[in-house]
Amino acid sequence: VQEVVEVVNAAKLMTEVATTVASIPIPVAEPVVAAVNYLKNTEGFKLAFFKGKTYDEIRLIFQARFDANMRFLLKSKEEMEKEEEEIIKSINETPAQKAVKRRRLREQGKEDENLKKQLEVVVDEDD
Repeated sequence: VQEVVEVVNAAKLMTEVATTVASIPIPVAEPVVAAVNYLKNTEGFKLAFFKGKTYDEIRLIFQARFDANMRFLLKSKEEMEKEEEEIIKSINETPAQKAVKRRRLREQGKEDENLKKQLEVVVDEDD
């Protein structure tokens, strides 16, 4: 008799839990909508950015983004492996190596600036 009472109580408890869970609304659509909105504007463009622009100007912007996506999708396996090796190599660099690299880049930048200063823009009178 005791076992029957325990089984009945367990069944009542299971029924109670099942009805409680069934009555709780599960907001499934909310995360989906948020994900779709995120995917729609991953570049961060605001609508105001496009106002006042012609179709051709806007098309150039989207074409550039589309081309970049296609280049990424069509990368060969070798190119992807090469990029991964470069990333691993940069991660494994010691701080001293990074400092030398930064110093070299800074010096190269100074040389470029000096070269720009030395170059002079000459107006062609024939134009």
